[in-house]
Amino acid sequence: MTEFNLVTEEQLRPVLDLIMGQSWPIPETETPRIITELGWEQQSRRVARSTLPVSLNIATFGNLKGELARILFAITDTLPDQSDENKKVVASVFPRMANMVSSCLGFQPTRPRPWGLPGLSWDLSDGRQVNLTQGDNVIDLEIWSKRNADIERGEIRQGVDPARTHEEMW
Repeated sequence: MTEFNLVTEEQLRPVLDLIMGQSWPIPETETPRIITELGWEQQSRRVARSTLPVSLNIATFGNLKGELARILFAITDTLPDQSDENKKVVASVFPRMANMVSSCLGFQPTRPRPWGLPGLSWDLSDGRQVNLTQGDNVIDLEIWSKRNADIERGEIRQGVDPARTHEEMW
């Protein structure tokens, strides 16, 4: 691979400012308005094409009990496969992307991600959460509502083992 595009702070800051500046909780019916305000193109009810300069610029909007629960989008290119070489490329830029997110939010991550992919979380004062995940071939940013973050916090308090899948637990 000759190039691995990363979103810059100048590109990410207005996106985060707009999303973080919303009055949460947000009714799920407001998703089209947020997509429009971001300048993104709505693809379906819960999917948009972002304007971020990455190879797979798809953003997803998750809903929970009638409210917008999460917004997920890539902040790096998505490499064509999950090879060891690509994993190393993604891992090598993860600290830089974490510093950029910290700069945009104004504080350092609160903790590492407890589940699945390696990553970091920023717990916001109002209970929302920002998650940065290091995939095998991409780095994603996800903003969670308080309700969504509370579910994870509840699972952690109850001792749910993140190494076990839901199928194994049930």
